[in-house]
Amino acid sequence: MSILLEVLGAATLLLWGLSVLKKSMLAGFGTKLRVWLASATKNRALSFASGLGVTVAVQSSTATALMLAGFVGQGFVTAAMAQAGMLGANLGTSLVSQLLSLDLHWLSPATLVLGFALQRIYPERRLGHMGGVFFGFGLVLVGLEMVGRASVQMQHGQSMDLVLQLMADVPLLALLTGAVLATLSASSMAVVLFVMAISAAGQLSADLTLMMVAGANLGGAIPPIFATRNEGIHARRVMIGNLLVRAAGVAAVLVLQSWISLPDIDSGRLAVDLHVLFNLALCLLFLPLVGQVSKLMAVLLPERVADEPRSHLGTASEDEPVEALAAATREALRIGDMVELMLEKAMAGLVPGGVVPSEVIGLLENNVDLAQGRLKLFMSRLMRHPLSDAQRERSLEIMSYALNLEHVGDIIDRSLNRLLVKSAERQAPLSSEGISEIDAIYHAVLSNLHAAQTVFLSRDLAMARQLMETKVQIRSMVRRSQDRHFRRLQDGRADSIQTSGLHLDMLRDLKRINAHIVAVTEPVLLELGQLRDSRLTEW
Repeated sequence: MSILLEVLGAATLLLWGLSVLKKSMLAGFGTKLRVWLASATKNRALSFASGLGVTVAVQSSTATALMLAGFVGQGFVTAAMAQAGMLGANLGTSLVSQLLSLDLHWLSPATLVLGFALQRIYPERRLGHMGGVFFGFGLVLVGLEMVGRASVQMQHGQSMDLVLQLMADVPLLALLTGAVLATLSASSMAVVLFVMAISAAGQLSADLTLMMVAGANLGGAIPPIFATRNEGIHARRVMIGNLLVRAAGVAAVLVLQSWISLPDIDSGRLAVDLHVLFNLALCLLFLPLVGQVSKLMAVLLPERVADEPRSHLGTASEDEPVEALAAATREALRIGDMVELMLEKAMAGLVPGGVVPSEVIGLLENNVDLAQGRLKLFMSRLMRHPLSDAQRERSLEIMSYALNLEHVGDIIDRSLNRLLVKSAERQAPLSSEGISEIDAIYHAVLSNLHAAQTVFLSRDLAMARQLMETKVQIRSMVRRSQDRHFRRLQDGRADSIQTSGLHLDMLRDLKRINAHIVAVTEPVLLELGQLRDSRLTEW
């Protein structure tokens, strides 16, 4: 029992280290990695290389899969290029396992100390996130060392002998074990490293090692399918296609192993070597066939009317200004819908115990950036064509509205979201009065976003005036909340003192978000002479 607990503890430490490493890398460099991944998908070679590079950086093929799923779901990356990126991601995670399999346990104390120090000294800076990467790497090394020690002790356990004998009699059991462990842990790399440690202790034959590695690769393709179930049919096709590609590799392993039995190789690196060979073989076989895989998935998973729409610019032509402006308007409204979802996701963490889905918000923000950039390029091409004065004015309004929405997305992701995450990590929620005040302002801002979408589409004068007036109302709500917060500080309220910075920063962010939202009314009011020196004229 003590040996089993040590194995479970070591595996948990290994998974925790990989999780800390991935989250720190995404927090510090995630935006640049996402933009690079999206821009480097012009052909299958670039897509493959970008998928490999991002996975090596974040040390998680699942994270790369989620990024690609978001791009495919929004129409920025074709399914074939995303499939090539997934092949690169699969190979990338196997190459990372090669690095972690080296005898680097002597590095763990240095990386733990360095990582901890950087996080403490630079908690909100890029160096602090780099410290998290070092700290996670150190935890992985410690976890691997613990797994190795426990594996040696397991050699003398009768229970382990029985399990290994059962796997030897039924090799499929080893494959299923690897698949289940990878699915539950959401990391094929962690399972392969675990198998490596057991195999190095002489516990597994070469054939069983191969079966568990193949199973880990199969199971590692399952978590992204569940994670992208709401990303639309195009994203699901890529993830299920990736599962079928790995399943084909597993089938090939089963066929080959029925003919040829591997000789027992006295190598502690056999598991990671087989991991690389498995994914390298899949790359060589399927990289030329990513187009055919995508077509097959389109047949197996046909698009339905209810599926989430993609970018509205795909079929629009700049040569037809009326059609182009209509498509651009719909695309700007779609960006508004994504920003609304970001705001809803972020504020879910306001209440005590609420969970802030920071990775989802980051992905949505990246999609907003990409959509806004694509819309800007589309509109710049459109404005090179002969347009009427009204069409040119509408083009500028569309670009201005999309730019304001992108600014809102930046505030939510880079400021509001991080404030809520920090509050959750420190387990320091706002006072009940503070939550009530900010919740009221939040719902007012969300209502204004709904109104802004309507004003942008309809150019309704009465609604535009009403929306502009809410700018003063939100400013008054923020001022009253600040005054009440200062009174609670004067009264010595511990919950207000502890979260003072959080409360005031959230008020500032909501006020800034509302200002960008209300900006949609300015072109309408200026055109109709209803705006003077940034103030409304008399009705």
